[in-house]
Amino acid sequence: MFFFYREHEMLEPRRDTLIGFCGSKDGHTCQLGLELTVGFGKEGYSHIVDSFGTNVIGSYARVVIVNPLHEKLPRLIIFASITCNSFVTSWVREHWRSLKREWDEHCRTVVGPVIGHASDGDSRRRKLMLADYGSMFGVRWKLDWDGWIFSGAVSGAGDVYGLRDQDSHPLILGDHHACLEHVQLIYKLYSHDMHALNFDDVLRRDRQNWAGPQRLCSMQVQTCLKMLEDREDGQQERTLGTRLYLEMVVDYIDIFYSVKLDLHSRIVLCGKVSFFFRLWRL
Repeated sequence: MFFFYREHEMLEPRRDTLIGFCGSKDGHTCQLGLELTVGFGKEGYSHIVDSFGTNVIGSYARVVIVNPLHEKLPRLIIFASITCNSFVTSWVREHWRSLKREWDEHCRTVVGPVIGHASDGDSRRRKLMLADYGSMFGVRWKLDWDGWIFSGAVSGAGDVYGLRDQDSHPLILGDHHACLEHVQLIYKLYSHDMHALNFDDVLRRDRQNWAGPQRLCSMQVQTCLKMLEDREDGQQERTLGTRLYLEMVVDYIDIFYSVKLDLHSRIVLCGKVSFFFRLWRL
């Protein structure tokens, strides 16, 4: 995840180093945890001048947060570094591998294994996540059946966003269908106090708006969708398909990311979701 870093350059007096840079300007590749030694006197001043002349100043911070799937274990920042946000997908992959090696060595026996990586919607990390979803190796396994599969990106805080089906086709459920227009209509017809949606939530223009899809899956939205179906005027809509789809989305995410469900409850949801998708495919 990233946030804007306003104080571009900083001196770390305890180690007599400059921080805030993310690598040399020549053939630039973001370098994690870069610290440049200052020194004393005229030589130290020259090092400072040269650092600003030859290095890229990072304007963002890269932060890695561990989200344990246990309600009694808090979320924990384990890594933070400056970046200019110009890195590529392969750089992210190598960083993930490095973090996993360190985690396996120091934390796995106490906390458990790393089962996946989250994202704020950035296309570089999202590309790697989609590749992992279909992997035949590691902790993620490709489903061995031809049914309909969907996936969702999850932030470091455990929140879901970017939900989509694998082919982005219209979602038809028997005689019903799931569509965003139903949600847009309840936004138009009902007050904010009833559905708690924001304007950007129903437009889906921002992939990094992880809170929007979370609100779309709320019980408030489900209630409004049912009210929309029960209307007796010309704005009545058949919303059962949309309500079922949102329910499956919530259950699917809870299987992997709920911090409250025990193993038995996760298995029950696995059966519910997979059986629903098999029936849907038939």
